[in-house]
Amino acid sequence: MNIKHIIKFGVVVNTLLLSACLSLPDQQQNMQQHFNLKAANSACKNSQSEIIKLTITNVATGLNNDRVIQLSNQTGEVVYLRNMRWPNELQTVVQQRLAADLEKAGFSVITSHYQFASSKQLLCEVRALNLISDGSQNQAHFALSCNLLSKGKQSLKNIKVNQLSHIDQLSSVSINQALSESYNLGFDQLCRKLIHKS
Repeated sequence: MNIKHIIKFGVVVNTLLLSACLSLPDQQQNMQQHFNLKAANSACKNSQSEIIKLTITNVATGLNNDRVIQLSNQTGEVVYLRNMRWPNELQTVVQQRLAADLEKAGFSVITSHYQFASSKQLLCEVRALNLISDGSQNQAHFALSCNLLSKGKQSLKNIKVNQLSHIDQLSSVSINQALSESYNLGFDQLCRKLIHKS
């Protein structure tokens, strides 16, 4: 290898190293941002000792994965938000969060499909858990539809939980805060209705 080739090789290597260094910030900015539903801060407490088997039976189409979506009120278009994901599939995230919060509220919760709850079963569907934008403001929307079954018979036709929360900007922090606030309001409703109907 002569001196010209060595100089050319050195220039190419330095250029590649420099471009790799310059691209590092972009790679860090494009890393996936995972976030979860924050624990419910509810005053709802169940004084009775009872076991509930909790199952998320269905998640609406478009939400049955780990992606976070935005739904436009104007066009109805569904957009998966870039680099914003749940740490697991949404069905698992909601079931784990609900189970933990129901236990904190005084319920004994079973989530295993291999165990039988002899008293009550709470079967829930995630009907909506999305972001809505109408051009002027953004909202986080959380909705559950649950059936409470007692000893094989449906004791309550439906418990609907439907809450909206406003978002200032579409960042992972504000989305997490708004969705969690929406979930918190919804959980409080669900908990109180469970106790009332028990």
